[in-house]
Amino acid sequence: MKSRCTRLPVLLFGLGLLLLPEQSSAGASDALLQWYRNVLPVLLPFILLARLVSALFPLSQKRRAQSICLMGFLCGYPMGAILTGNEVRDGRLSAREGQWLVCLCNLPSPAFLTGLVAVQWLHLTRSLRLPAAVWSASALCGLFLSVFRRKGEIMPGRTLRCTDDTSPGPASLSPALLEEAWMESCRSAVLIGCYMILFGIFSSWLAALPALPETVRVPALLLCEITTGCRAVAESTFPLPVKEMLCAAGASFGGLSCLAQTSGCLHDTGIRLSSYAGGRILTAFLAALLDLGFQILFP
Repeated sequence: MKSRCTRLPVLLFGLGLLLLPEQSSAGASDALLQWYRNVLPVLLPFILLARLVSALFPLSQKRRAQSICLMGFLCGYPMGAILTGNEVRDGRLSAREGQWLVCLCNLPSPAFLTGLVAVQWLHLTRSLRLPAAVWSASALCGLFLSVFRRKGEIMPGRTLRCTDDTSPGPASLSPALLEEAWMESCRSAVLIGCYMILFGIFSSWLAALPALPETVRVPALLLCEITTGCRAVAESTFPLPVKEMLCAAGASFGGLSCLAQTSGCLHDTGIRLSSYAGGRILTAFLAALLDLGFQILFP
């Protein structure tokens, strides 16, 4: 039974490619173009920089968490997951600490929330209301999860290395280190692009179904991929306050596409995807409530 359940999605995916070839090609092309134009030029240099900084300038545990949160905040999905995964694999963070940190630092970027969603698509007069709700929700979720945070749990067969006065010194810049950093960075960037193409195809299928009512199609697109989903929300006939709350919740959750990207970035770390997904669902719920409160306080 389990084997049949795992094969069924693959068969359905192949059937969709056969029945909807134009929509599949268009969705894949749009996603690939978005990855090539917007994601790769911005994200790849930062991934490389993060790998080099991690090896050349080891930080204390407290400063490391702050640095990861800052990079995740500035770069957006899935930079926080990439950095957290690297730290756990290298033994500088435990899996339990990484579980807490990735829920806190894996965020949508300010450029996406403010410049694209709030200003260009929703045309909000108070453009900071939406990102404030998303970031506040992530902070509250991180505070809630910190209650259950424990230290010292590491992957089997690995040693947790602390970067204090007794830790080994920083590595030296060498061709081998640069090559390894490039390979890891390219792998992460290509993995993100592959998942963007996959969910771009799914989004094009949903958009091509005329029988779906708007109240079902728009949330489904938002659940699938946040860029396509937020744009669909902005173009819908929903009232503006509802549009803003939906975008806040969708951007906080990240969509199934970001969830799949995060899963690929956290492979071989011991960080449970189910716990991360639960944290994102909690964050989405809090973001919608906070956005509603901000709409009342700052109309």
